[in-house]
Amino acid sequence: MAQMKMDTNVVRQQIDSLLLQYPELQEDDQLRADMIEGETDAHEFLRMLERMRQEACSMAGALATNIAQIEGRLARFERREQAVRGLIFKILDAANQKRLELPEATLSIVNGQQKLLGEADPASLPDSLCKIKREIDRKAVKEAIKTGQTVPGFTLSNAEPHLAIRTK
Repeated sequence: MAQMKMDTNVVRQQIDSLLLQYPELQEDDQLRADMIEGETDAHEFLRMLERMRQEACSMAGALATNIAQIEGRLARFERREQAVRGLIFKILDAANQKRLELPEATLSIVNGQQKLLGEADPASLPDSLCKIKREIDRKAVKEAIKTGQTVPGFTLSNAEPHLAIRTK
């Protein structure tokens, strides 16, 4: 077959042309598959796309590893920053100095905000002191519809076809 620019439209046109030229291929799955393989660029195009998918998957994996390493590095620098802050606080506190101006920064010991301490059972508190969150239980709604119940605002759809790829 002559080398032509392989893209989705070209391959689709090749397949459409083949099926128009040989309508009997609609009736025989195996013959249709064999003819598409032999008379179009579909298989080579799909192989190229699969290699691209695998490369993207490899790159995503490599990036995930890099991200994990960078996140580890970030955590180390954040711990270091907190340790240095703690040392600065201890030194200022030991010197009984609430504020120190340096060329790099002004260091100050300030009073923190009040914190609420304690725990309680939310049921023991009035509603005005609780956050109430109401969420739809989508699994329960799906089961209710499956058993024949009508749930306003919901219906079940047919599953969308999807691509399955096995490489092992």
